[in-house]
Amino acid sequence: MLGQQAATAAGGGSSPRSAGRALLRRAAPRMPLHLAVIGLAALWSIPTIALLISSFRDPTAIAASGWWNAVKEPFDFTVDNYSRVLEQRGMARAFFNSVIISVPVTIFVILVAALAAYAFAWMRFPGRNMLFLVMVALLVVPLQMTLIPVLRLYTNFRCWAGTSSVSAATPAYGRRTPPTACPSPSTCCATFSEPCRGI
Repeated sequence: MLGQQAATAAGGGSSPRSAGRALLRRAAPRMPLHLAVIGLAALWSIPTIALLISSFRDPTAIAASGWWNAVKEPFDFTVDNYSRVLEQRGMARAFFNSVIISVPVTIFVILVAALAAYAFAWMRFPGRNMLFLVMVALLVVPLQMTLIPVLRLYTNFRCWAGTSSVSAATPAYGRRTPPTACPSPSTCCATFSEPCRGI
């Protein structure tokens, strides 16, 4: 073994062609798995791609032909569908409220989760195992059981103004607010507590 390593070192190492063949030999056993996963992902993406393409088509064209016909010439795409949706029933405002709530909440949840994961994985501190056990045990508590306590907590604090109340509640649940749940800040806040004061 040492002799072979010395000979390899004296010869300047393996050639790129032999290194490529070695890499191919190592990857060959997993190639069917990789191809199957890629194929499944592509198959799974077809409905999403179909909906995306159809959203840029006229309703009459959607009813007359399949979505795959839209990728053939002549192309006839339009954004009128999005304009109609955003203009009716305050959907544009609801979408904007969802964005200003979801983006900070998502960043905050990822940041806190990363710090907590690092602490549990690499740090040793008193009560670490017990705290981890409590966190895992709380995963079995249904989400709906916490809504009433949160509602009462918000009522006792008289609620906070605007969307900050929802932004403060959603990180605890580790999820974002549904896009259509917040047509206005007052409605957003009223989703969690009643009455909402200071709006």
